[in-house]
Amino acid sequence: MTARLLWTVLPAALIVAVAWGFLALDPLAAFRNGAPPVEALTVERTVLDDAGIHLTVRAGGAEAMTVAQVQVDGAYWRFEQTPPGPLGRLSAVRIDIPYPWVHGETHHLLLLTGTGASFEHSIDVAVPT
Repeated sequence: MTARLLWTVLPAALIVAVAWGFLALDPLAAFRNGAPPVEALTVERTVLDDAGIHLTVRAGGAEAMTVAQVQVDGAYWRFEQTPPGPLGRLSAVRIDIPYPWVHGETHHLLLLTGTGASFEHSIDVAVPT
């Protein structure tokens, strides 16, 4: 009877000891280097009208991110984000840029996040939408 109890308790105790040792020693600590999280930003929709350029963008990173600056054709432009604030994972926002775009021309946009990551988007032929 005691041998059967020993063969039942010993594996469970061994599993508990290995789990405790793994958590106490934290062998994966070397892989945490303090690097910023990977960010992803996708432009889902582009609308051009008399008020400027309107983008619908979606965040795809693991953590919340902030669109800090917007460049259009190499120049920084003022923009409004609706809703304001950081973009959570898979959330979408609208970015309104009062840019005087030119019909038929190509325009290059660069969205910069708070960590400095940049995301490019091109409008190959600008036409009202």
